[in-house]
Amino acid sequence: MENKVSEYDVLVGLVERVKLPPQPKVLLAINDEMKKEHPGFERIAGLVEQDPALAAKVLKLVNSPFYRTSDNEMHSMVQALSILGLRNFYCVVLASSLKDIVGITEATIKLWNHTLVVAKTCEMIARTTRVVAPELAYMAGLFHDSSIPMLLDKEPRFKESMQMVIALGGDIERFEQDNFNTSHAVVSYLLARSWQLPEVVCDAIQQHHSDDLSLFPTLQARRLGAALILADRLARASAPANGDAQQEDAFWRGIEAEVLKELGLEADNLEEFSAIAREYAATA
Repeated sequence: MENKVSEYDVLVGLVERVKLPPQPKVLLAINDEMKKEHPGFERIAGLVEQDPALAAKVLKLVNSPFYRTSDNEMHSMVQALSILGLRNFYCVVLASSLKDIVGITEATIKLWNHTLVVAKTCEMIARTTRVVAPELAYMAGLFHDSSIPMLLDKEPRFKESMQMVIALGGDIERFEQDNFNTSHAVVSYLLARSWQLPEVVCDAIQQHHSDDLSLFPTLQARRLGAALILADRLARASAPANGDAQQEDAFWRGIEAEVLKELGLEADNLEEFSAIAREYAATA
């Protein structure tokens, strides 16, 4: 009898090779502080400032055109916290930590820029439609492709297949499942879980390539998943044409009506959202 390797064994092997990075201690500490009835801004700012490299990255990000909310430059963690608010500040620290840990290189900087555009666009969709908390939408966008840089670095066959599929066009998710018994969505889901992101965020990440919203386990996950799918679509449409654009169009045509219904939107709303996504893409 043929000895078949189970999908679980393949996934465990892949994760062991990739070596998912643990959640940084500073994020754990900030999370603990945020759970308090009266979180201390100075305490949270001090936690970030204990890591000078991270603090510098956070200030660079909050003062970038992509995040900056006023003409006044922010010079300290307390100032950034006061202007952005606790949840938005946490999201910026999360983005800075993720970029540093997954290892963004010159080869993957376009992917990172796409990730930022998806995160901000997803946040905007959530804020406009009010179907889910904006910070949850941002987290989902930030982590939806988070495993790809690590997979490209640690798994040579993944890199070769990704390059081939992008060059020729095709369904990357299906190709990954056929060849690796898993996908970057699943590994990104595992990374989000290991960083203790809210369960609804993890569920949305795991299913963000699904063409059937009924596969999302809860109503909130389904709505967040719909926002993430739309954000990914708008971000890709705002970027230069790529090899798998035809496949993306086919995927979107099959799920567009379902996504819009879940978000309470009409097709006419998409142009306004597209314009905002293009603005994000221009400054990423």
